[in-house]
Amino acid sequence: MKITLRKANAIQRLINEKLNNTTISSVATIGKFQDAEETVKTALLDFAKYFNTKQILISVLYSIRHKVAESSHEAGIDYLLTELASLTKLEDLYKSIPFNNVFYPGPIVLNKMQEDLSVPSTSAYGRKETFNVSIFSKEEILTFGKNLANLRKEKQRLSDKLLEKNVHTEIELSETEEKILKELDIL
Repeated sequence: MKITLRKANAIQRLINEKLNNTTISSVATIGKFQDAEETVKTALLDFAKYFNTKQILISVLYSIRHKVAESSHEAGIDYLLTELASLTKLEDLYKSIPFNNVFYPGPIVLNKMQEDLSVPSTSAYGRKETFNVSIFSKEEILTFGKNLANLRKEKQRLSDKLLEKNVHTEIELSETEEKILKELDIL
């Protein structure tokens, strides 16, 4: 049976849910009116059933994961994921720059602001001895904004390409894997 990588991802998620939701007990709870030996035998059979089921699920899970890895590599998906991660880090870098909609005032205004610091204050609280000024010109801020917009467009383009590859790239489940997944209501 052929399934897309997208479907394989959903199957892996369901298998992991089954693995996490199935608890194995190595203890038999025996009441005073029960046959103790029979209760222990039943608990041991339940243990063996759950344990074997989990082993089989783990085997199928990693078989699918292996097939997905091979197909992803052949389809170039691993490269796309790397590119997307890189663009996400660059986007985070751009977004970390604090733009306050204040631009670098230029050398004339900057010198005037600095001269104003040396004028004696008539205020009882004194005068500031420093001031803050943006280091970016309006053009530089606009360029940062355009670069960020271009990064986002490229991320969207790659995400669309990744989705397309995930929908069109397929793996082959063995008959045994298909049978197991159907028996466990995963397929």
